[in-house]
Amino acid sequence: KITGQYKVVRIVHECICDPHTFKLLKYTNCVCHVYTLGTGTWRKIAPGAPFGSDWYSVGVFLNGSLYWLVTDFEGYNLISCFDLETEIFSTFPPPSLLKRERRPGGLELVALGDYLCVCDNTSDDEIVMWLMKECGDEKSWTKDFVVRISDSDFLRGYGGSCEIAYPIKVFKDGDILMVLSDLYIFYYSNKTKTTTPVYMLGVYEDIGGLKALLHSSSFLSLETSFPIENVRPF
Repeated sequence: KITGQYKVVRIVHECICDPHTFKLLKYTNCVCHVYTLGTGTWRKIAPGAPFGSDWYSVGVFLNGSLYWLVTDFEGYNLISCFDLETEIFSTFPPPSLLKRERRPGGLELVALGDYLCVCDNTSDDEIVMWLMKECGDEKSWTKDFVVRISDSDFLRGYGGSCEIAYPIKVFKDGDILMVLSDLYIFYYSNKTKTTTPVYMLGVYEDIGGLKALLHSSSFLSLETSFPIENVRPF
């Protein structure tokens, strides 16, 4: 926002795995590269700390930083933050109840309006959304929304312990537009406590890594603002 630059961030955790079980044995190195559009070359910068598990986390962009939900080597959840202006990494914990993950992959990190949101799917009974009101301040986490699975025929039919739901927009009346398993978009009414399916993104065979998110209009053109660049390889 300050310099008007656009950057691409690449993080690689090099590791050693058991060749038979593919179980992670140890990390050997962590590498981070940053590419600033228009420069034609990648830069190597000081990496963040390697973590025990972060491959399932999609980077979230909010207020000039990128965030990832990660797990340390003792199984504790953390949020990794990369400031795109200063190019410095930092970490802070999720809500205190979620520091120790109760079910692997049961948490989803999203940007909800102006706030960072952790959506907790670790319960079979409810979906809980925590919002961080002051970015980086672990004391500012608040439990803002709770969707009870028992109140919804849709979530009972498709949800449960193997599915992940997360919000993409909260309306002024408290209604929420949500996504289930990166496949179904549904609408939750805060007044009636019911859910209504809105759209299905595809079928399981050809979903191909689709992910729903809000579209923000701009005057930038992919053709003129971001032309093809010849970039040096890593």
